[in-house]
Order: sequence, then structure tokens, then C-alpha cells
Amino acid sequence: MKHDPKNNPLQATLDFLRAHGFRLTPAELPDELLRLWLVPEPQIREGRYCGPQSPRSPEFRTYYLSMYVLVFTYMEHHPELPPTSSIDAIPDFRHRWLEFQHVLRYIACARRDGRPLPAVNILDTEQYDTIRRRLGVTEWLFRMLPETVS
Repeated sequence: MKHDPKNNPLQATLDFLRAHGFRLTPAELPDELLRLWLVPEPQIREGRYCGPQSPRSPEFRTYYLSMYVLVFTYMEHHPELPPTSSIDAIPDFRHRWLEFQHVLRYIACARRDGRPLPAVNILDTEQYDTIRRRLGVTEWLFRMLPETVS
């Protein structure tokens, strides 16, 4: 990555996504970005995943970075959308984002437990049913131990 995720997480994320052609398998996702993109479950359950949009705010990494991952990827795969489009241009964005969070949780738990992960494109939000089957998950994880992403 050109940029340090600790100093500039948004630019480091965009660099990483571009370098991977906006396609990403679990094996290609570094632990550092997994931790940055994974929103703590209590905040999702309490609906606190929306907060200040300023990249300089302390909440930015927690709330917005994973949303930007999906926006960047969706915009790249849908060039017909104007470059100024936002989350509102993505159908069912909240659902896609929550599914993405479940995929990230599954990756974190599998890594913690030493389970192998299939080579599926985790950024293909239109294929999450297929991804779920490939991961061998019948339903998404709704509970995760805090140490999973510490």
C-alpha cells in the first residue's frame, strides 16, 4: 500500500482496492484492513454505525471506512453511475453493508479458529448468497467474541 492505514486509512483502503481491481478474496485481506473495516457488533446492533462523515473524526474508522469500501467498489463496477453518486445511488445499501460486515466477521472468526477460507470475491455484494454457501454458512454470525478483532 502506498499510504499507511494508521495515518490515512481512507487513502490506504482506496489504494488497496485499486491494486486488487476492486476484487478481494479473504486470503488477500490483510489483518490490519480487516480490523479497520470491521465495525464492532454492539454498534451495529444499537444502530450507531452512522456518525460524523469527516475523515478526521475519531469515529471515522469505526463507522465509515467499510461503507466507503462498498461505495468505491460499487461505483467501480457500475461506471454508468455519475462519479458524484453517493450511498443513495446503491440499491439496498444498508442491507449490502450489513452483509459485508457479516462476511468480515466470518473471516475474522475463521482466522482466529484456524479454519480455511475459500477464494471468493468478498466485494461482490450482488453474490452474497453464493458467497455464504461457499463459506459453508447457513446464516450469518450475529455474535462474536470481543477478542476476535482485538
